[in-house]
Amino acid sequence: MLNRLFIFLAALTITLSSGCEFLREDDFEIVGPPIPELASSFIEENFPNFRINSSETEDLCDNSIVLEVELEDGPGPDVDLYFTPDGQFLFSSRDISLQDIPEDILASIEAAYPGYTISSDDAELYTFPDGTLQYKVELINAQGDEDDLIVAEDGTVVCFEEDEDDDPNDDDDDDSHDDDENENAVEIPETIRMWIATEYPGYRIESAELEDLCDDQNYYEVELEDGPGRDVDLYFDQDWVFQFSATEIPEANLPEAVLSAIAAEFPGYRLSPDEEIERLDYPDGTVQYLVEIQRGDEDDIDVVFGEDGTLVCTEDDNDDDNSTLPSAVREWIDVEYPSYRISSVEREDICDDQIFYEVELEDGTGPDLELYFDLDWELAFTATEIASSGLPAAVVTAINDQFPGFRVDTDDEVQEFAYPDGAIAYYFEITNGDDDVEVLFSAAGNLECYDD
Repeated sequence: MLNRLFIFLAALTITLSSGCEFLREDDFEIVGPPIPELASSFIEENFPNFRINSSETEDLCDNSIVLEVELEDGPGPDVDLYFTPDGQFLFSSRDISLQDIPEDILASIEAAYPGYTISSDDAELYTFPDGTLQYKVELINAQGDEDDLIVAEDGTVVCFEEDEDDDPNDDDDDDSHDDDENENAVEIPETIRMWIATEYPGYRIESAELEDLCDDQNYYEVELEDGPGRDVDLYFDQDWVFQFSATEIPEANLPEAVLSAIAAEFPGYRLSPDEEIERLDYPDGTVQYLVEIQRGDEDDIDVVFGEDGTLVCTEDDNDDDNSTLPSAVREWIDVEYPSYRISSVEREDICDDQIFYEVELEDGTGPDLELYFDLDWELAFTATEIASSGLPAAVVTAINDQFPGFRVDTDDEVQEFAYPDGAIAYYFEITNGDDDVEVLFSAAGNLECYDD
């Protein structure tokens, strides 16, 4: 089905003659991911006197990721060029009218899609280096949904794609990756998207979120689906350096050493029948296995083993269970806050994506409060709720100066952070219509971080 459009994902170059000077004026800022040197040289040689307006990653209808470069203000019509992530030319695209599409092709589309009308505002001509042409049109059904169709010169359907946005970083989509539904969702840098497209061609990025494993190390997890192989999760550190990949495997593929280690280290436990087993592959060839085990009605436990059965780490699957609190920290809380009851323990991220352990204390002699510890269980700060009227004037002024039109959301709490060195900060949400931003200000009105 995806015939000629994707045959050219191999290395392609063409040479066109021109004696004009290539325009890349310093006055113009190119918006988008960096353009590989190979693609820049191709544009300079073959499209002189055009200006690069923008570049962006785009997915074709086989979910292959390509680089689209928009050229404007040249001697001919504006044109979009498509390249592989490493800069090899694939094909060009320019806008056309329906009158430019052969009548027999339009007739074949109408016959094949009787419930649709062809949009008169959106048609493109794809031109490949070997002279092959393809036509892209937009079809509108009775419900007003807009779908994309690409056909070859003989009217053969190359692909049909519902016009849905699968980008996990788009705040406007209404899928399972919306920030309102997944507060751990993260935005993938363009350089990482291009790296993924090169290393995992044919895969579609399903989601990207902040995830922690049982060693309390926090990673960015990027889920890839619909590729030429099994679905795979990629794990990056918080500098977006690749760490390892994870693929689901059947129980039969678990090494005997791991099964023996489960029996020896966790007597009475067995593999959770409804949970997946994952193989973790590291760049240096190290292999580990992530499994979930259970015993009776007790909480499940996540465990990571080495190939030889070495226990790497464990974690109780109940994040809010007070038993996850280290005994030394519990004893310290008993001494420092003797009248309080520990209500919950969980991981929490502040607006700059710093992860803390949050311990909620209630029913004490003073107001309820929360203790925030770093991942080494060192006290970072305490938090108490205050009224928005208690914000210092310097903070209110800073909001007006740095976030004009925004106001403090009175439906949300304002937290006062008290640090061991005596410093005070304020964490709260500001709003402007449908826009909400979490901000952290020092008492002097300095913006420490924000998250929109």
